[in-house]
Amino acid sequence: MAVGRREILAGAGLACIAAVGGGRAIAQQPSSTKATPPAPPKRSMIDKLTEAASRNRHPLAYDGARFSGPGWDMLVREGAAAHFFLLGEEHGVAQIPALARELLLALKPSGYERLAIEISAPVAAELDKAALGGVDGIRRFIAEFPPGPAFYNMKEEAEMLAAVRPAFPASRPLLWGMDYEITQDRRLIARLKAKAPRRARAAVQALDDASSAAWTKFGETRNPQYIFSFAGDPQLVKAVRAAWPDPDQASALILDVLEATLEANGLWFQRKGWDSNFRRTQLMRASFVHHWRAEQAKGRAPRTFFKFGASHMARGRDMTEVYDIGDIAAEAAALAGGHSFHLFAAPAPGEKYGQFNQAKMTVEPASADYFAAQGVGFLADLAFPDGYTLIDLRPLRQVLGHDVAGSDPRMVRVVHGFDAMLILRGSTVSTMLPIS
Repeated sequence: MAVGRREILAGAGLACIAAVGGGRAIAQQPSSTKATPPAPPKRSMIDKLTEAASRNRHPLAYDGARFSGPGWDMLVREGAAAHFFLLGEEHGVAQIPALARELLLALKPSGYERLAIEISAPVAAELDKAALGGVDGIRRFIAEFPPGPAFYNMKEEAEMLAAVRPAFPASRPLLWGMDYEITQDRRLIARLKAKAPRRARAAVQALDDASSAAWTKFGETRNPQYIFSFAGDPQLVKAVRAAWPDPDQASALILDVLEATLEANGLWFQRKGWDSNFRRTQLMRASFVHHWRAEQAKGRAPRTFFKFGASHMARGRDMTEVYDIGDIAAEAAALAGGHSFHLFAAPAPGEKYGQFNQAKMTVEPASADYFAAQGVGFLADLAFPDGYTLIDLRPLRQVLGHDVAGSDPRMVRVVHGFDAMLILRGSTVSTMLPIS
């Protein structure tokens, strides 16, 4: 075996030491050493999270009517244990209303009594009654003030409401609206006109005239900027308030919705995106508090199923950097002695969803990239090749830990803001509900 210079020098050194000490120098034989194996490459945080997610993914089957499998069982089990179930969705996916329908019906025996949705409280109260008449009842409701309320003028969404509403008592409302109002300002203004006292009639009429003129302009141009909810002046609502300082509760709520809608959208067109989202969230949180306090006044705290766009359903700060309904619901559940369960559902990468075209008042196919846009595309890539995949995000929090300085903040928000994510493979685009 060849001996290197380092070994020779080491042996000579030991011989000299022995000689100096008076002993006989013994030739030092080079020791046989094994090369230290290279250290394994350090795993990245993404690698660790991917591994944890792979161990905590569950198949969920859908046959076009019913859901089943380990993923479905987990959702029902977690929903039954929670006070609030928050479904945060990619809008315009035909299968998600079916998921909401089956989940709400499955959770009803556990005490779920309310369905919170992404339209205004006054319109939701009327839609609740219309849904008792099935899809035809909803169709008549839409025809009264077309194009109808956002989302629930889609066929699959209307069918979902028509299926679940009769399963709950007609004597109590099922729907809680908690948002502003994009397309139903004429309905809301008509209700104001029916109740306005003499001193406020001129101000309400001015509001009505502005709304009618804006919709006429939209009809002529098909330019969404002329939709009254986008183009209207909030001063028109403030003028009604000044002339009608003591409205009844229902009219006061309508004024709140109209004013918040016009202010939020006005800020958006001024390119003040955060301010717009914050103003909208102020209304949404206030709507939740309104519903919740009304129930508490009756000594009740009903379990509630929420169905909103994903950003609204995040626990903590949401994807638009505001504290939305998902956060206040989580805190309210804790104050009620329970907890909330938050689900992020969207199509698998490369699938399609329906993007609403405001100019045409219809939905058009668009490529899904919601998971990637929120920094969790690498988790969506773990979807099983067939069917749906549910990933339990809670075990990932321990892996992520508290030192997240080098991690994508979008991914951190999803892992902590949602308890699970559902990846839909084979999703299809929602369709508009035919009126005639």
